[in-house]
Amino acid sequence: MRKIKQIYSGQLNTAISPLGFGLLYLPTDGNNLLPSAYELIDMAMESGVNFYDTGHLYLSGKCEDHANSLLVKRFPRDKFLISAKMPSWMVTHEGHDAESIFYTQLEHLGVEFVDFYLVQSIMGERWDKIVDSPMMEFLYSMREQGVIKHLGFSFHDNAEVLQKVLKAEWEFAMLQLNYIDWDFQNAKANYELLEKHNIPCMVMQPAGGGRLTNLPESCIEILSAERNGVSQASWAMRFVAGLPNVVCTLSGMNSVAALEDNIKTFSDLKPLDESEFAALERVKSIFIDLSSIPCPGCRYCVDYCSQKLNIPGIFRSYNDCVLFDIPLVNFFLNQDDSTNPCRCTGCDACLESCPQKLNIPKLLKKCHDEANSNRLGFHKEVVYNWVDSLDNGDTLVLFGTGMIGRGTLDYLIEYNRKPDYFCDNNEALWSSEIQGVPVISPEELKRMAALQSVKVFIAVLQDKEIARMLNEAGVIYETRDSLNAK
Repeated sequence: MRKIKQIYSGQLNTAISPLGFGLLYLPTDGNNLLPSAYELIDMAMESGVNFYDTGHLYLSGKCEDHANSLLVKRFPRDKFLISAKMPSWMVTHEGHDAESIFYTQLEHLGVEFVDFYLVQSIMGERWDKIVDSPMMEFLYSMREQGVIKHLGFSFHDNAEVLQKVLKAEWEFAMLQLNYIDWDFQNAKANYELLEKHNIPCMVMQPAGGGRLTNLPESCIEILSAERNGVSQASWAMRFVAGLPNVVCTLSGMNSVAALEDNIKTFSDLKPLDESEFAALERVKSIFIDLSSIPCPGCRYCVDYCSQKLNIPGIFRSYNDCVLFDIPLVNFFLNQDDSTNPCRCTGCDACLESCPQKLNIPKLLKKCHDEANSNRLGFHKEVVYNWVDSLDNGDTLVLFGTGMIGRGTLDYLIEYNRKPDYFCDNNEALWSSEIQGVPVISPEELKRMAALQSVKVFIAVLQDKEIARMLNEAGVIYETRDSLNAK
């Protein structure tokens, strides 16, 4: 097996493998470790990986217990380094005590000390609440007693906030770094600030939560032309690992193939040359132009969602459609209650938990609206403009109660203008209601149109026959094509 050479860090007085194992994505059945998890850790240990990253809330709160089973109970304590985290957002709310969380972590990990301990996910307003808090005093005391060997933080904000955070007593920091976020999320400025303050940098999300291992074909062609036979993950890893102030790059490996690929990269680590940097710049430009949602899939938001939505899964489905030019109608395939973005209530409970500071409710609405527009064949603004053009006395009818008709109804409800009626050729639906809107027959529609001003939107895929029938009856109507043309 290839070996990864551990590198001694004078700043930390510790030998660390340049590749770290992030345990967030360990293979489990939901509660218990799968046998493949033990295989992965054995391979990693044998290859020389000695840094293992845990999180108090990772894997439904079981990550620290799993680290105990995989590492602490099976290997000598001096053969591996454990990192653990204090969830900063928890201790800023009443009912969560930093000391009790910390001692619970030690118990779950089964250790007497933690090699690297982080205040997790520091952001501006959050830092203002904890900078002089009892939590920081407690963590400093644990460091003085040797229970914490090295104290650091993970960070998700801009350089201005980072400048304030660095006034505290830190030994290392963990940043989200990858070649997309280097400029897109201004990670470069944060990295350079750590370098200026002589604070060693550890890297999380080097492949953007998997986004950079599943690139569109146009990007793959650029990288293959530059250096054929090299994985997309290797490009991402070499970008961050080649930065001089990076001491460890974390990877959430959940398969033997991913681990083997990373071992191959880090056992013979070569920094990117000028030509390779230029290739990544072209890839970055394409990727950013596609404007995918920069969600790394950390799942912090899921625990706070009142509807238990699989928010990262929704964003990944949307990104896949955008990146790989898949019709957004596919976004609705196999959708259930956990992956339906329209179930978001806008309660905003997820916002504080998001390290990327994404406006999650707004993005969920974007996913639904764009996918729905693709599915229906028009944007909602087209219908809104048409409704605005109607006279107050006009009776509004949607012809068709299927996918397009119901999608149009959702738009009109959102616009506070329900249609007066649905019309459908299906006799079984006549005299019924859909969300309070009565369904009438075509013959009743014709009689109604002879007596009053009726405006119809034909909300079906095959509209020509219905248009011919309404023409003959003198009923005024619009189709998707006619509205889109306006």
